[in-house]
Amino acid sequence: EWTSTIESEAEIRFRRKFIFMDQGDQLSGALVSQVTRLNMLVRRIGGLGLSARIGRQRFDEPREWLFDEYLDALRVWVYQAERFNVEGALIHSIHPVDSLYDTWTDVYTSIEWQPARRNTISVYLLSRSDSDTRRNREPLYIGGRYFGRIGGRIEPWGDLAIMRGNDKGRSLDAWALDCGATLFLRDPQLNPHVTIGYAIGSGDRNTGDQVDKRYRQTGYQDNSARFGGLVAFKYYGEILNPELSNLKILSVGAGVRLGSQFGPTRESSVDLMYHRYRQAQPDNEIKGADLVPPAHPKGVETDLGWAMTIVLGSPRILNRMRIALVLERFSPGKAFVPGNAFAPQLDPATLARLNISVAV
Repeated sequence: EWTSTIESEAEIRFRRKFIFMDQGDQLSGALVSQVTRLNMLVRRIGGLGLSARIGRQRFDEPREWLFDEYLDALRVWVYQAERFNVEGALIHSIHPVDSLYDTWTDVYTSIEWQPARRNTISVYLLSRSDSDTRRNREPLYIGGRYFGRIGGRIEPWGDLAIMRGNDKGRSLDAWALDCGATLFLRDPQLNPHVTIGYAIGSGDRNTGDQVDKRYRQTGYQDNSARFGGLVAFKYYGEILNPELSNLKILSVGAGVRLGSQFGPTRESSVDLMYHRYRQAQPDNEIKGADLVPPAHPKGVETDLGWAMTIVLGSPRILNRMRIALVLERFSPGKAFVPGNAFAPQLDPATLARLNISVAV
């Protein structure tokens, strides 16, 4: 913080990946450095409710449905009234953290209103131009969203978006909806909560016409959030981890938050989440999913299967350590059944991931 109105951020990360194979082989990648933040913020420009940040910065929002990425941008906020603000951004990566963004230029604007404390309603527009003529995908997103808390016990959310524009000569006419709520029950010791959510992204049965009806997310999303617990996780599933495109996902879950009387930590949580997956239209691809051949649907059935996730976490152990354990079991559905008797059947998949962070 240089003055009361000017501050800057700088952050660089060093990473190295180690891979341990079942056969006992150990592989390691090179040490990679990456600038994740390098920007300057100026507040109250001209004494008005105007602020601007320029440089590499984090774009983030509560459900990470649109953004969770470090991007090069000029970003402006206008605060002209209490609980009401306007945001605009010009996004163009100079040295992108992901090569996918190299040719994108995005214009983003949103209008946000807070009708009550911890309640936010907003509308937004994101327009993209792509200088890569081979890809030439230039979508226009128009959306509205709500998230907040009602009566101290219900936390609802809703995201609705339509996608227009062009993609390789085809007109885009797609939409997506993600909505649900978490209910907190009254129990001061266990703090239980239950969640139900439903998400759908439109698909396209006829890929040979001039209109593409398949929804795609922005490419900056992470689809990660907390549902009453203390640890964020992939709310469309950890194993599939799909993009909301040509999908219908029903999610039902429950959890508890435990105080220090249940263990050595100051606070911890346990969440259980069930997902049921279907395609909107039969297709041999799940956009954004972490699957590799032959684990792809066959394009005949729409039933992709189900997943069960358990998330255990404690964000403060001795005020220095955070631990999160994620366990998931995915059972493939009829969409993965091979078309002939000689093709291999897919087995269920299991994931176990332990994250440990220590502040030094």
